Amino acid sequence: MLLTRRTSPELGSMEAGPRAIVVEALGVITPDRYGRIVAYAEANALEPGAVLNLATGLRVYPPERLPSNGGRPSAARRNADIGAGTWSEVLAELEASAPAVVGRAWDSAGYGAFLAKGDGVSFRWQVVAALRRCRAAGIPVVLTVTAPPEFVAGMRAMLGGIGLPLMFTSECGAHKDDGTLWGACLREHAPAAALTELLVIEDAWEHCATAAAHGATAWWLDGDEDAASLIAALDAIAAAH
Repeated sequence: MLLTRRTSPELGSMEAGPRAIVVEALGVITPDRYGRIVAYAEANALEPGAVLNLATGLRVYPPERLPSNGGRPSAARRNADIGAGTWSEVLAELEASAPAVVGRAWDSAGYGAFLAKGDGVSFRWQVVAALRRCRAAGIPVVLTVTAPPEFVAGMRAMLGGIGLPLMFTSECGAHKDDGTLWGACLREHAPAAALTELLVIEDAWEHCATAAAHGATAWWLDGDEDAASLIAALDAIAAAH
């Protein structure tokens, strides 16, 4: 089951509520990370959907909301994300794929400089607090980060103070696109729970669709305006547990 703020009452269909919650750290406990990519595309007369496909290898939004005819180069990225490749290989894949996906050569330096002018790292502390309340109520809560090995130390330093368990895809050799990451999270942090008893919270539509296809309940956090609904749903879960 895939949820957004418009369908959040359906969380009640999980008879006893979720027995575990797995949350994408980047984009859920931190603010929206895709709007800046869309802004870069618009500032450079590029198709936003194609740039998101190239930069993330994902369908961040449903195809009907942000269509793109471009491909999604993701082989090197996937290998890096599960610890079987390097970030330099990802960058090479981006540059080789850009002409076919976005219609021109990829300006890695310009893209990086544009993103660096954003607001920097911050946290949705009210979402963090709601997740902590769920954990205090006895529900295992795990933060996941899809990141190649080169980024793990920095991400751990940034997120370690949140006070929730962290799992990195490149450390456990698992990914979201085949459901193995969520299974790994349950084995380590909630071995008695099944995928059908799991609530997955993601900021990428495709990951939510995949989680739902594997039997989990998935909440797609559709931008900053969705955070209040998510907090209310988490508090209801904690109160009912």
